[in-house]
Amino acid sequence: MYKMLEFTGKKSRKTERIVRSLNELGEQSTHQIESLFQTGKLCTTTNELTNILKKSGLFRISGHTSVSKFSFGGDSYDICKWEINYDGLIKKYGVEEFNTNKNKSQYVLDTETYELHYLPVIRKTELWEEIKKEIGKEE
Repeated sequence: MYKMLEFTGKKSRKTERIVRSLNELGEQSTHQIESLFQTGKLCTTTNELTNILKKSGLFRISGHTSVSKFSFGGDSYDICKWEINYDGLIKKYGVEEFNTNKNKSQYVLDTETYELHYLPVIRKTELWEEIKKEIGKEE
């Protein structure tokens, strides 16, 4: 079964970047996610990033990892590891029909395998025809 997702609204580009990274690489720590925003137009503060991760309902904590402050001395602290909450993703960004004028930020999510397909890329493949047929059956 496929669900259509369209990232819109405030902070949607940042959220989209996090979702794409977690989908491609699996669970990541807060520091790894923060490194996505170190340069470029989409810079973010640690506070803003943790608010997106914690309060949006799109991500959930999958564990913790220990980080050492110094190479000696043994001081360390725990940071969260994050994964995608697919139910929250569908609830917030799921759409019945794509906006035809807009081609960016549109994805198709396979709810069985949790594969995220970028719409402009899959429109050029046979997979898009299968997805259109299946979405048409659901309606």
